[in-house]
Amino acid sequence: MANAAPADVQVQLKAPPPAAEAMERQLGTASAIPSHVQAAIEGMGSSITIRPKLRELSEQSNGYKSTVAGRVAVEGEAGQQSLSLAFSSSDRRKGQMSAALQTAEGVLLVEYVREGGRVMGLAFADEHDAAACTLNVGDAKYGTIPGGQPVVHHADGSAGASLAGEGGCICCPCQTVRPRLLAAPDGPEITLRSEADGNCCAVTLGWQPYRKMVCPLAGDARQRLDTLILCGFLALKELTIPPGG
Repeated sequence: MANAAPADVQVQLKAPPPAAEAMERQLGTASAIPSHVQAAIEGMGSSITIRPKLRELSEQSNGYKSTVAGRVAVEGEAGQQSLSLAFSSSDRRKGQMSAALQTAEGVLLVEYVREGGRVMGLAFADEHDAAACTLNVGDAKYGTIPGGQPVVHHADGSAGASLAGEGGCICCPCQTVRPRLLAAPDGPEITLRSEADGNCCAVTLGWQPYRKMVCPLAGDARQRLDTLILCGFLALKELTIPPGG
């Protein structure tokens, strides 16, 4: 059962940015990453870990619209800093989602916004605007993740990180699944890990039904940001899945 959390979870924080970064945000290109975002990613070390089942919920309903709101930690390498991923959905069945990746001090790094692409339980076509997740970095649009496609499309037209393979089904609680991710079309190939979180015997017996996702960060600043964004999106899909979905 999820731990309780304060009811004032915010999925968007606006902190006044340094003046030197104003032009970077106005450019709205994948190459113009604000320096405070780059610094936060570098502070995570060489990998991140997300434990979706250990999220803190402030709201959850299983009615027709099936709402949810809460936050989950995005942990850096051992001894490194952690970020916070705040999320909400006013209609999980439709696929609506808002989320914000923030520093421990509450500085906004990445914002996810998806209107939702389902009508009467049926998904819209992948190219439909409502099914796509808009990505904002700073105050500029960074790109999108099209509906049903785990790939980052940059606002400047360049290709970003993509999930190259699903890694197979989870047939046993102790199984480690290793889907592949490309940080860029010509960038490094990264192996994600979805694995049991804790004692495998406890997981098998149902005492600890948790898994964690471990995402290595590699490549240049943009490739590391893309990997962080895509791994966060994969976690958000699980965090906002409708009941029975």
